[in-house]
Amino acid sequence: MEKKAKPTVRWSIIQQVLWPMLGLVFLIHWGLYIATVRWVSERKQSETTARMEALIDTIQRLNIPFNQTVLNQMRGLSGAEFQVRDDRNSVIHSTIQFSDTAQLELADLIVSGQVLSSEQDVPIGGRWYRVAQVPLRQSDPRQRRLIVFYLLEDIRREQQNAVRPIVLMGLASLAVATILAVGLAYRISRPIVNLTQQVDRIEQTQFAAIAVPARNDELRDLTIAFNQMCDRLRQYEETIRQTEQVRLLAQIRGGIAHHLKNAITGARIALDVYQSNQAKVEQNDCLVVVDRQIKLMEQYLQQFLAPAIQQRATFQSVDLKTLLNETIKLVMPRMVHFGIGLERNESDESFTIMGDYNLLQQALLNVLINSIDSVAQKHASDPGSISRQIRMTLDRSIASDVLLTIADNGVGIPVEMEGRIFEPFMTTKPDGVGLGLAIVRQVVETHAGSIQLETCGNWTVCEITLPSPRDND
Repeated sequence: MEKKAKPTVRWSIIQQVLWPMLGLVFLIHWGLYIATVRWVSERKQSETTARMEALIDTIQRLNIPFNQTVLNQMRGLSGAEFQVRDDRNSVIHSTIQFSDTAQLELADLIVSGQVLSSEQDVPIGGRWYRVAQVPLRQSDPRQRRLIVFYLLEDIRREQQNAVRPIVLMGLASLAVATILAVGLAYRISRPIVNLTQQVDRIEQTQFAAIAVPARNDELRDLTIAFNQMCDRLRQYEETIRQTEQVRLLAQIRGGIAHHLKNAITGARIALDVYQSNQAKVEQNDCLVVVDRQIKLMEQYLQQFLAPAIQQRATFQSVDLKTLLNETIKLVMPRMVHFGIGLERNESDESFTIMGDYNLLQQALLNVLINSIDSVAQKHASDPGSISRQIRMTLDRSIASDVLLTIADNGVGIPVEMEGRIFEPFMTTKPDGVGLGLAIVRQVVETHAGSIQLETCGNWTVCEITLPSPRDND
């Protein structure tokens, strides 16, 4: 049996950056602290030794009687304690009071030679002293030696007082360094954490960009590159979604067109048989109209059954003014029915392009029908609204391309549908399918043009740009 891998402890990026940094800061401060404390202690020790040596040297050069008054003054100046002893090792004058037992201990130390001219650390009466013995000159025959005492507790207290500011400064600097280390760790790791969180959101198809750090470094470059990748993924997802929609549209379109074609073919055959049987009779005008409409429906169904708009397009010279006139005739009864007025603005020049007449007419019909329905829908919901009107302008763009503008004062585009209005199955009509504008965009792009649909105040404006013939050469 395979052994299961032991679960490893998870270390976040912040921990991986923070703990080593804090450890390094602590080691540096601890090393500096130990070195500084040792240096200050040794320096204070050297100062104490030098002070005692200087005191001993001064005493040796003095030729005065060391009475109690002199000893008290020396004590105030040096901070040391003093005893003057005679040749029998008896205390004559003293600034420090020892118990009888301590006096005996000190006498034994002097007799045994443990108290020398150089300072020594010795215990007296349960306390430690730094002691030195100074021979005196013969100004007073009774005064043979002067004992100098420094209490070691006082020496250590001086050392602690000297070290205390350094300790406080070290702790303060360690706290500041810790705060800076934590802040630096978060500053370095925060963008990485944001990238990690964004990766999790990408798994849920959320491609929103993350904030770019202000500082110019590698993390900023990484964030910018990551946002660019998100933009490309969003575009890829949009392309895939549109491809799926177009594929689904083609399947639906082909199925519907196939069944309608069978039905229209039957009607066509029946009409032909009827007309052949009535060949000698004067033709009925209604039958002529029915025959023309059936032919037009067959033509449209043939286009639906074609694999793609690009493959069935047949380019030839198309006069846009003629195309607009013929198309407007087809929708004029609908406009009259809803009481919608049409305002046309066209220059006198000729507007001729290379394109497929039928496809362009199909696209214009979809745009005009959408405008008519939008105006009618607004009038139905608000009968007292402004006049119902559609404006159509045919002109040249800045690049000398043909610019066709169709504007209406209908219900407009809902905010939630802005940017997606050309997608298949997107519609604002209660009974709409959502294929009209998708077909319009395909037709315009097949002709190397562009289309924009936006709301300008109370007007919904559709701008179709088509290249002039020189761009198709």
